[in-house]
Amino acid sequence: ETALDTETSTRSSSSSVPAAVLAMSLHGQLSGCHGLAQGRSGSQRCSSKVPLQLGQPARTQLARGQGSSLICRDSLNGPVAITASLPEVGLIADSPKPSKQGKGLWTRCDKCGVILYIKHLKEHHHICFSCNYHMKMTSQERITHLIDPGTWRAMDETLSPVDPLEFTDMKAYVDRIREAQDKTGLQDAVRTGTGLLHGMPVALGVMEFGYMGGSMGSVVGEKLTRLIEYATHEGLPLLIVCTSGGARMQEGIMSLMQMAKISAALHVHQNQAKLLYVSILTSPTTGGVTASFGMLGDLIIAEPQAIIGFAGRRVIEQTLAENLPDDFQTAEYLLEHGLLDLVVPRSFLKGALYEMMDLYKAAPYKQSGNVPFGVQHGLFMNTEERVRRRVHEWTRTRGNSSHAGAPETAG
Repeated sequence: ETALDTETSTRSSSSSVPAAVLAMSLHGQLSGCHGLAQGRSGSQRCSSKVPLQLGQPARTQLARGQGSSLICRDSLNGPVAITASLPEVGLIADSPKPSKQGKGLWTRCDKCGVILYIKHLKEHHHICFSCNYHMKMTSQERITHLIDPGTWRAMDETLSPVDPLEFTDMKAYVDRIREAQDKTGLQDAVRTGTGLLHGMPVALGVMEFGYMGGSMGSVVGEKLTRLIEYATHEGLPLLIVCTSGGARMQEGIMSLMQMAKISAALHVHQNQAKLLYVSILTSPTTGGVTASFGMLGDLIIAEPQAIIGFAGRRVIEQTLAENLPDDFQTAEYLLEHGLLDLVVPRSFLKGALYEMMDLYKAAPYKQSGNVPFGVQHGLFMNTEERVRRRVHEWTRTRGNSSHAGAPETAG
């Protein structure tokens, strides 16, 4: 953040004054400033196409109070977040109230509180322009970020959870499932599939924190196990993006058994088939996910400032009767103490993953692996997935050929 002290224009009249526009540069001018000017009277979008020089008599015309923030787009350096400390100025009498059309266009950083334009934030992979804090992404946004366009093939999309324990706390479990499905459009808290990462085929699983906190139930465990077994048979490197609060308590012991099931499938993938598994930990990754496949990767990567742990900070402090460091359970703390291999910013994650897999592919003295007999010949689900994909490809090819061979009709 850059703190700037500005002064009101002596030329501004006592009548209606336009919304504030802050446009400046370290070189003395900035063209094409787009941002947000927010004061007591609400929020307004503003733009300035006229470069302003530092030291001009009229630097800015103010219509807001102290502590306001701007987000400007520099033609050279991209979006810039600026927090300005401004003197108190009288409010504009005819200032318009914020309209309902502006809802959903802006958001606030969870760490520094600066106001961000959602469109620019998505282009920047949900990284705050001011403090570089990595905000939450949906599973679909992560797939779009990591997988080449048009190459994603989803697996087991129709697999849905049930309520074996008929669990009810403040709300019935079936009602929670229905609300989470309506909210996210997913059947459960993970997306699995295959795609190309810079042209290299990979098997990818991405957890969805918006679905009941990314909790791991029977469906999450089954989908990840099928993905791992499919990657083992096809000889694909495996990537899993973890973000979860842990095992799902509404399913009791059945959710805890998913830890053992996924770990057993990873044992075959890594130690017997000799294939690569990369675990990507995002904020937050806690509980049973951390205690199982989250920490079993050949390479364990985390995003900056990600919260990673098993038990909560308050529980640990009460148990040990000690005060923990301020950065406890952060990615940087775990990297310093040897629990992680790398902390990679989100903007460089795709390129870093490609370089790792390319190095692994070209590395000498690799051991050739094999798939055990029982696993190799006993996976009906993988055979079903292959047949489904071939039928889908055949249907699409047949449809394209029929459209190409159809005679043109006069309009």
